[in-house]
This record gives sequence, C-alpha cells and structure tokens, in this order.
Amino acid sequence: MNLWNDIPTRASGLKTVHVIVEIPKGSWNKFEYDIEKGFFAFSGISSSSLPCPVDYGMIPQTVGGDDNPLDVLVIMDQPTFPGCIIECRPIAVLRMRDGKSRDDKILSVPSSNSQFKEMKDLKDIPPYFLDEITHFCQEYGKLEGRTAKVIDWEDAKNALRTIERAKDLYKQMLTIKSLFLLD
Repeated sequence: MNLWNDIPTRASGLKTVHVIVEIPKGSWNKFEYDIEKGFFAFSGISSSSLPCPVDYGMIPQTVGGDDNPLDVLVIMDQPTFPGCIIECRPIAVLRMRDGKSRDDKILSVPSSNSQFKEMKDLKDIPPYFLDEITHFCQEYGKLEGRTAKVIDWEDAKNALRTIERAKDLYKQMLTIKSLFLLD
C-alpha cells in the first residue's frame, strides 16, 4: 500500500481530511515518506534548538507548490508516530515560500478530539501559538539551507481551497504520468 496514493484526501466529510504523520510533536528526528517507494525513511536530526511543536505530516493525494504532498500541521496534546493516520479538520493555512516555490502548510486539529471542538478557524488559535509555529517553520527551512519566507496566515476557508487546488494538481500529475506510460 502506498499511503500517498491509496488513502483518500477526504475523510468523513467535505471539511475533514486524512493526515499521514511524518514527524511527531516534540521530536527532533526527521522522517519523510518516500512517495515513490512507499515507506518512511529517517532523514536526519534537526539541528534546530526547537522540537517540532505539532505533529507534522502530509495530506494524501495532494501536490503542493513544491511538487511534494501538501504539508499539514496537526495541533495535538500528545505526539503520535510516523505513519499514524488522523482524521483532521483544517482551520488555517500558513502561506510560505521556500526558495522560488510555494510551500504552504495547512494547520488542522483532530476532528475526533473534543478538546479542539471550539477551534474552527484562524481566529480561534491563540496568537502566541501561531507565532511559535511561524517561528518553527521559518527556522526549520533555514536550517535545511533553504530560504523559507513566511507570507501570512489565512483562514479555514482558504485552507480548504488550498487543499482542493492540491488535489487538482495531484490529478493532473496522474494524468501526465499516464500519458507517458502509454507511449
């Protein structure tokens, strides 16, 4: 099973998505899902003084502006593990540029966790927490030798639009791949 290709984007409704965790909250270890080979690989230890403040992962069957699966950040009270699939509700999007390409990150909460039922949109997130996530994402990119630039935070409506565009890019990618396989 290839988690990126075989797990649907949408979970139980139009406003929930599946998230595949790559880096657990509190970890300095970096894991990445290899979309071609279909497994998780350890890709190093972050040299940041900050551990990951959220579970960090991807939304299946999506392609972001950097030609990788769309990144997603999950607000959790406890860390999960690489490969964990969580049904989440997108509540905001962090607009970023990584070098010359877009590298947006969807901020979400687990839809089944009543602790986060009041978090439905950007306005519901404490500003200090947005600052912590923004700082982490900026520093994380810099430590990888990339120029990570934060543009702005946007609301849940724009997060859902971003996911739809990423789903469309995924479908276009599949179409292009199938055309080349026919020759």
